[in-house]
Amino acid sequence: MERLLRVVIDHPIWVIAAVAGLTLLAASRIVDFRSGEIQIFVDPSVDSMLPRDDDDRRFYDRARRIFGSDETVMVGLVADDVFTPERLGAIARMTERIEEIEGVHHVLSLANALWVHGTDGELHVGPFYDEVPGTAEASAAVRRAVFDNPVYAGNLVGRDGRATALIVYLHDMPEREFYQRGIDPRVRAIAEEESGDISIWVSGGAHVKAETTRTVLEDLQVVVPLATLAMTLIAFWSFRSLRGVIVPMTTIGIALAWTLGVAAAYGSDFNLVTVVVPSLILVVGFAYAVHVLSGYYDALAHSETPALQALRDEWLPVVLTGLTTAAGFASLATSRLDAIRQFAVYSALGALFTTVVALTWAPALLQCLPRPEPRLAGDVSRRLGTVFERLARFDLRRRRIIVLVGFGVALLAAWGTTRIQISTEVIGNFREDSRLRRDFDALNETLEGANAFHVVLEAPDVDAFKEPANLLAMQRLQSWLEAQPEIGGTTSLVDHVMLIHRAFRGDDPAALSIPDSRRLVAQLLFFGGNEELERFVDSQYQTVSVLVRARVSDSGHVSALLDRIDAHLATLPQPLVGRTTGNAVLLARTADDIALGQALSLATAFAIIYVILALLFTSLRVGLYALVPNALPVLVYFGVLGWSGVTLNTTTGLVACLVLGIAVDDTIHFLARFSRTAKRAADEERGVIEALRSVGPPVTYTSLALCVGFLVLIFSQLRSQVDFGVLAASTLAFAWLVDVTFTPALAARMRIVTLWDVLSLDLGEDPHHSIPLFAGLRKTQARIVALMTSLQSFPRGHHLIEIGAEGDEMFVVIDGTLALSVPAADGRLQLSTAVRGDVLGEVALLRGRRTADVHAETDVRLMRFTNEDLARLQRRYPRTGAQVYRNLSRILADRVANTAPAPR
Repeated sequence: MERLLRVVIDHPIWVIAAVAGLTLLAASRIVDFRSGEIQIFVDPSVDSMLPRDDDDRRFYDRARRIFGSDETVMVGLVADDVFTPERLGAIARMTERIEEIEGVHHVLSLANALWVHGTDGELHVGPFYDEVPGTAEASAAVRRAVFDNPVYAGNLVGRDGRATALIVYLHDMPEREFYQRGIDPRVRAIAEEESGDISIWVSGGAHVKAETTRTVLEDLQVVVPLATLAMTLIAFWSFRSLRGVIVPMTTIGIALAWTLGVAAAYGSDFNLVTVVVPSLILVVGFAYAVHVLSGYYDALAHSETPALQALRDEWLPVVLTGLTTAAGFASLATSRLDAIRQFAVYSALGALFTTVVALTWAPALLQCLPRPEPRLAGDVSRRLGTVFERLARFDLRRRRIIVLVGFGVALLAAWGTTRIQISTEVIGNFREDSRLRRDFDALNETLEGANAFHVVLEAPDVDAFKEPANLLAMQRLQSWLEAQPEIGGTTSLVDHVMLIHRAFRGDDPAALSIPDSRRLVAQLLFFGGNEELERFVDSQYQTVSVLVRARVSDSGHVSALLDRIDAHLATLPQPLVGRTTGNAVLLARTADDIALGQALSLATAFAIIYVILALLFTSLRVGLYALVPNALPVLVYFGVLGWSGVTLNTTTGLVACLVLGIAVDDTIHFLARFSRTAKRAADEERGVIEALRSVGPPVTYTSLALCVGFLVLIFSQLRSQVDFGVLAASTLAFAWLVDVTFTPALAARMRIVTLWDVLSLDLGEDPHHSIPLFAGLRKTQARIVALMTSLQSFPRGHHLIEIGAEGDEMFVVIDGTLALSVPAADGRLQLSTAVRGDVLGEVALLRGRRTADVHAETDVRLMRFTNEDLARLQRRYPRTGAQVYRNLSRILADRVANTAPAPR
């Protein structure tokens, strides 16, 4: 690794050129240099939030093939009375013009809705009026005919006659195509041009999805520049220098370009979830670059090559934080939703790319820039260092209280998790004062509900739904549905059959019923059938659809309604089978996927990060300790969800894994620095103070950047993005608080051994063979034993042990020679010489008093043991500790045997 680090520092120009070349290649994928066109399209369609490979989605696609696309644009028209000649004329003109828009299949309105009625014994099927009524009497006749029609009364026209709708049916097309054609703005423009004094409302599933796309694109133009500006200001405040801005900002810019380049190369569009990836890379990348830059400033005062020293100090924490962050993001790939899986891939790639750039570009750039004056990172860092030193002392004094408070907060948060609500909203995602939400709410109240879905009934026999018994079962189902408080109305084949039957009977009100015979039903459908029936029944009359108009739109309420409907469908008479489907149904059932996916993703993330931490600290137990400070913010996040009432949905469901992946970064940086300082000082409490003093400032900078970076999402027009930003920022702020209080308090009684310590420690050749205390251990275990104690070096002539003094420690010689002696009448009596592998002071370890003088004949390196070290080793590494105790017993037994008088 040292050679790799030196490559970056010794050849910085080549490193910069290589990174710049890769960045240029990525840029060529993002932008077509010949035309200047952006190659990445943001397609935040709701369709991407739905599962593609499950049975519900396949059934939905099948229903669309049978009954046609359920994607519509609904135009609501409101006046004191829509049945005036002028307004009926405006409706006719709107209908005609909108039908001419490319992509529109047809429009259903008062101008062309089919009127089934009987006249002089004949059945008539046609519009309510062939020409726009010219008089008030003619308009009143149209009004009576419409309100006498059970298919349209309350649905196409409000019950009070003040509102009506134009339902624009579309050709089956992808959401992206609908958005690019701009169909819904053209529909609105035509309606407003022809409206006169009529108020216009526009809604419908297709319009809502397209408006979501437009809103997200508008948000991107605000949020990303604001996040960039925030990072720039924080970088300048943190380091008060131009290099303090250039290094982190170019680092995150390069990492972002690489990530977008990969996305463009694979032709992947960004969606409603992955649009947060650029902002995410900005804040995460900033954190990595700041740690390298802080290490550089720390090394200026004592190193001739500060960039190299910064790499030596920071490469392992940065690599591990990159891996843990990527693991947290990648765990979301277990989701069944394409949007979340893509987020997992892009965010994990962004974390890894940021790690690479922070460890190559940043130090190479620092190496090329002129060396600044030695300083930590300006007055801000010095003052912060003093503050954190005081905070560390407070943590040590109040260690037990802090730990108890932490667990108390965890219990309170755990209670809050029982109150979590799972819900995904599309309409509720917009601000209350948005035009889209106002229009939807108005249509929802005026026209029996604007959130439509379907109940599909199937039978095994051809012409099954010409049977009166089956039609009666459908009628009972519709009556039950309309009795539910969330449902405004329903329409089905039954309504059309009853209407045709009444017309066939001379518009006798008593004939608004289902015929008694199958033959009559078949005849009525033959003579009175029309194209509108195709939206309710297939050609074989084996599958029918009941259109349900619901007044609720959030998935939580829809899901509760669907559960009741599913239970009722189970009571249908044989052989009928019923099933709900539609966009609203898929979104509601996606909420369950979110809950299950969140649990699975979190479990995966915890498992991966725990393995990484256990490997880093060479202990399953310490890995668990290191995970606790990071599990606490995640638990608090879920508690906040429960206590605040913010729902767990597709967007907020990302926060837990994101926080876990990011929050563990600061823990790793603290514990890695604590490990080094505690060993150097042979004092854990001193290690806590020094670690928090040096790590506190950069951790604060990065946490501030993360919080501000996520908080810029409050400027979004979508509530889910605002909730995501606020939750992420507040949870990461709490994670920072945990890392500067709870983590130091927890670490105060720990001796931590990192993987890097184990790999880099030099105990000489084959210590497990050449040092008796390590007999029976592997080389790695021998190094862990040495790191659990403390290694000390002394110069030639140093007086190590004085006879008669009290002591509670023993030494193992790693390198050098020491002489053992006692006072004698004629000077000193040398007892023996201690060399590599010999044990000194073991008697005082057990009895507390020294029995000889020991001084160094050469420069020596010793391993120092205390009873506390041995006890800690036994707790942390039981098998290794047991072997060391056996070896120590054997050494003591040999010592006693060699010093006992010979038998006579």
